[in-house]
Amino acid sequence: YSTADFIRWRQMLETNGELTDSTRALLRDMERYAAGTRCRHRHLVEYFGEPCDRGECGACDWCLRELDPVPDSTTVARKVLSCVARVQQTWGIGHVADVLVGKANDKVMAAGHDRLSTFGLLKDQAAPAVRGYIEQLVGEGLLARDGDPYPIVRLTSAGTALLRGAGDVVLYRELLKRGVSEYL
Repeated sequence: YSTADFIRWRQMLETNGELTDSTRALLRDMERYAAGTRCRHRHLVEYFGEPCDRGECGACDWCLRELDPVPDSTTVARKVLSCVARVQQTWGIGHVADVLVGKANDKVMAAGHDRLSTFGLLKDQAAPAVRGYIEQLVGEGLLARDGDPYPIVRLTSAGTALLRGAGDVVLYRELLKRGVSEYL
């Protein structure tokens, strides 16, 4: 999945006259599910109001350990949170990711965000991975997404506390593919 998928769905619903508060909420729920870092089965069962007695389903990407913890997750999270603060909490996930990876596009340049100390802090990461980290921080309650049709991200009190050095967080990414020679 990518954030672009959700933007496309939102645009299709808007074009068809079907974009309502409830469909927006459903799109956000799907986005949280896709970016989530816990058992997908448990998430679905709880979404429909049922208790989930099992710890893990043993079948989803999370339970099969197809996600790797990001090395030094807390530092990466603080870089993301710092960027959100430096762009004045008035931009969306894609823009924040562009600033962090050092993408000097027209919007970043026009806003002067190429001159921020957070510009390019995660230049060694792919933009989709950085967007995934931001989604995880939203899911963990460290960032909040507000506004429509173009939601922005802002710091929560828990995010501010983490930014100031209180606590830790673990972020995840897709399991890195290994070459055949690494298994020999």
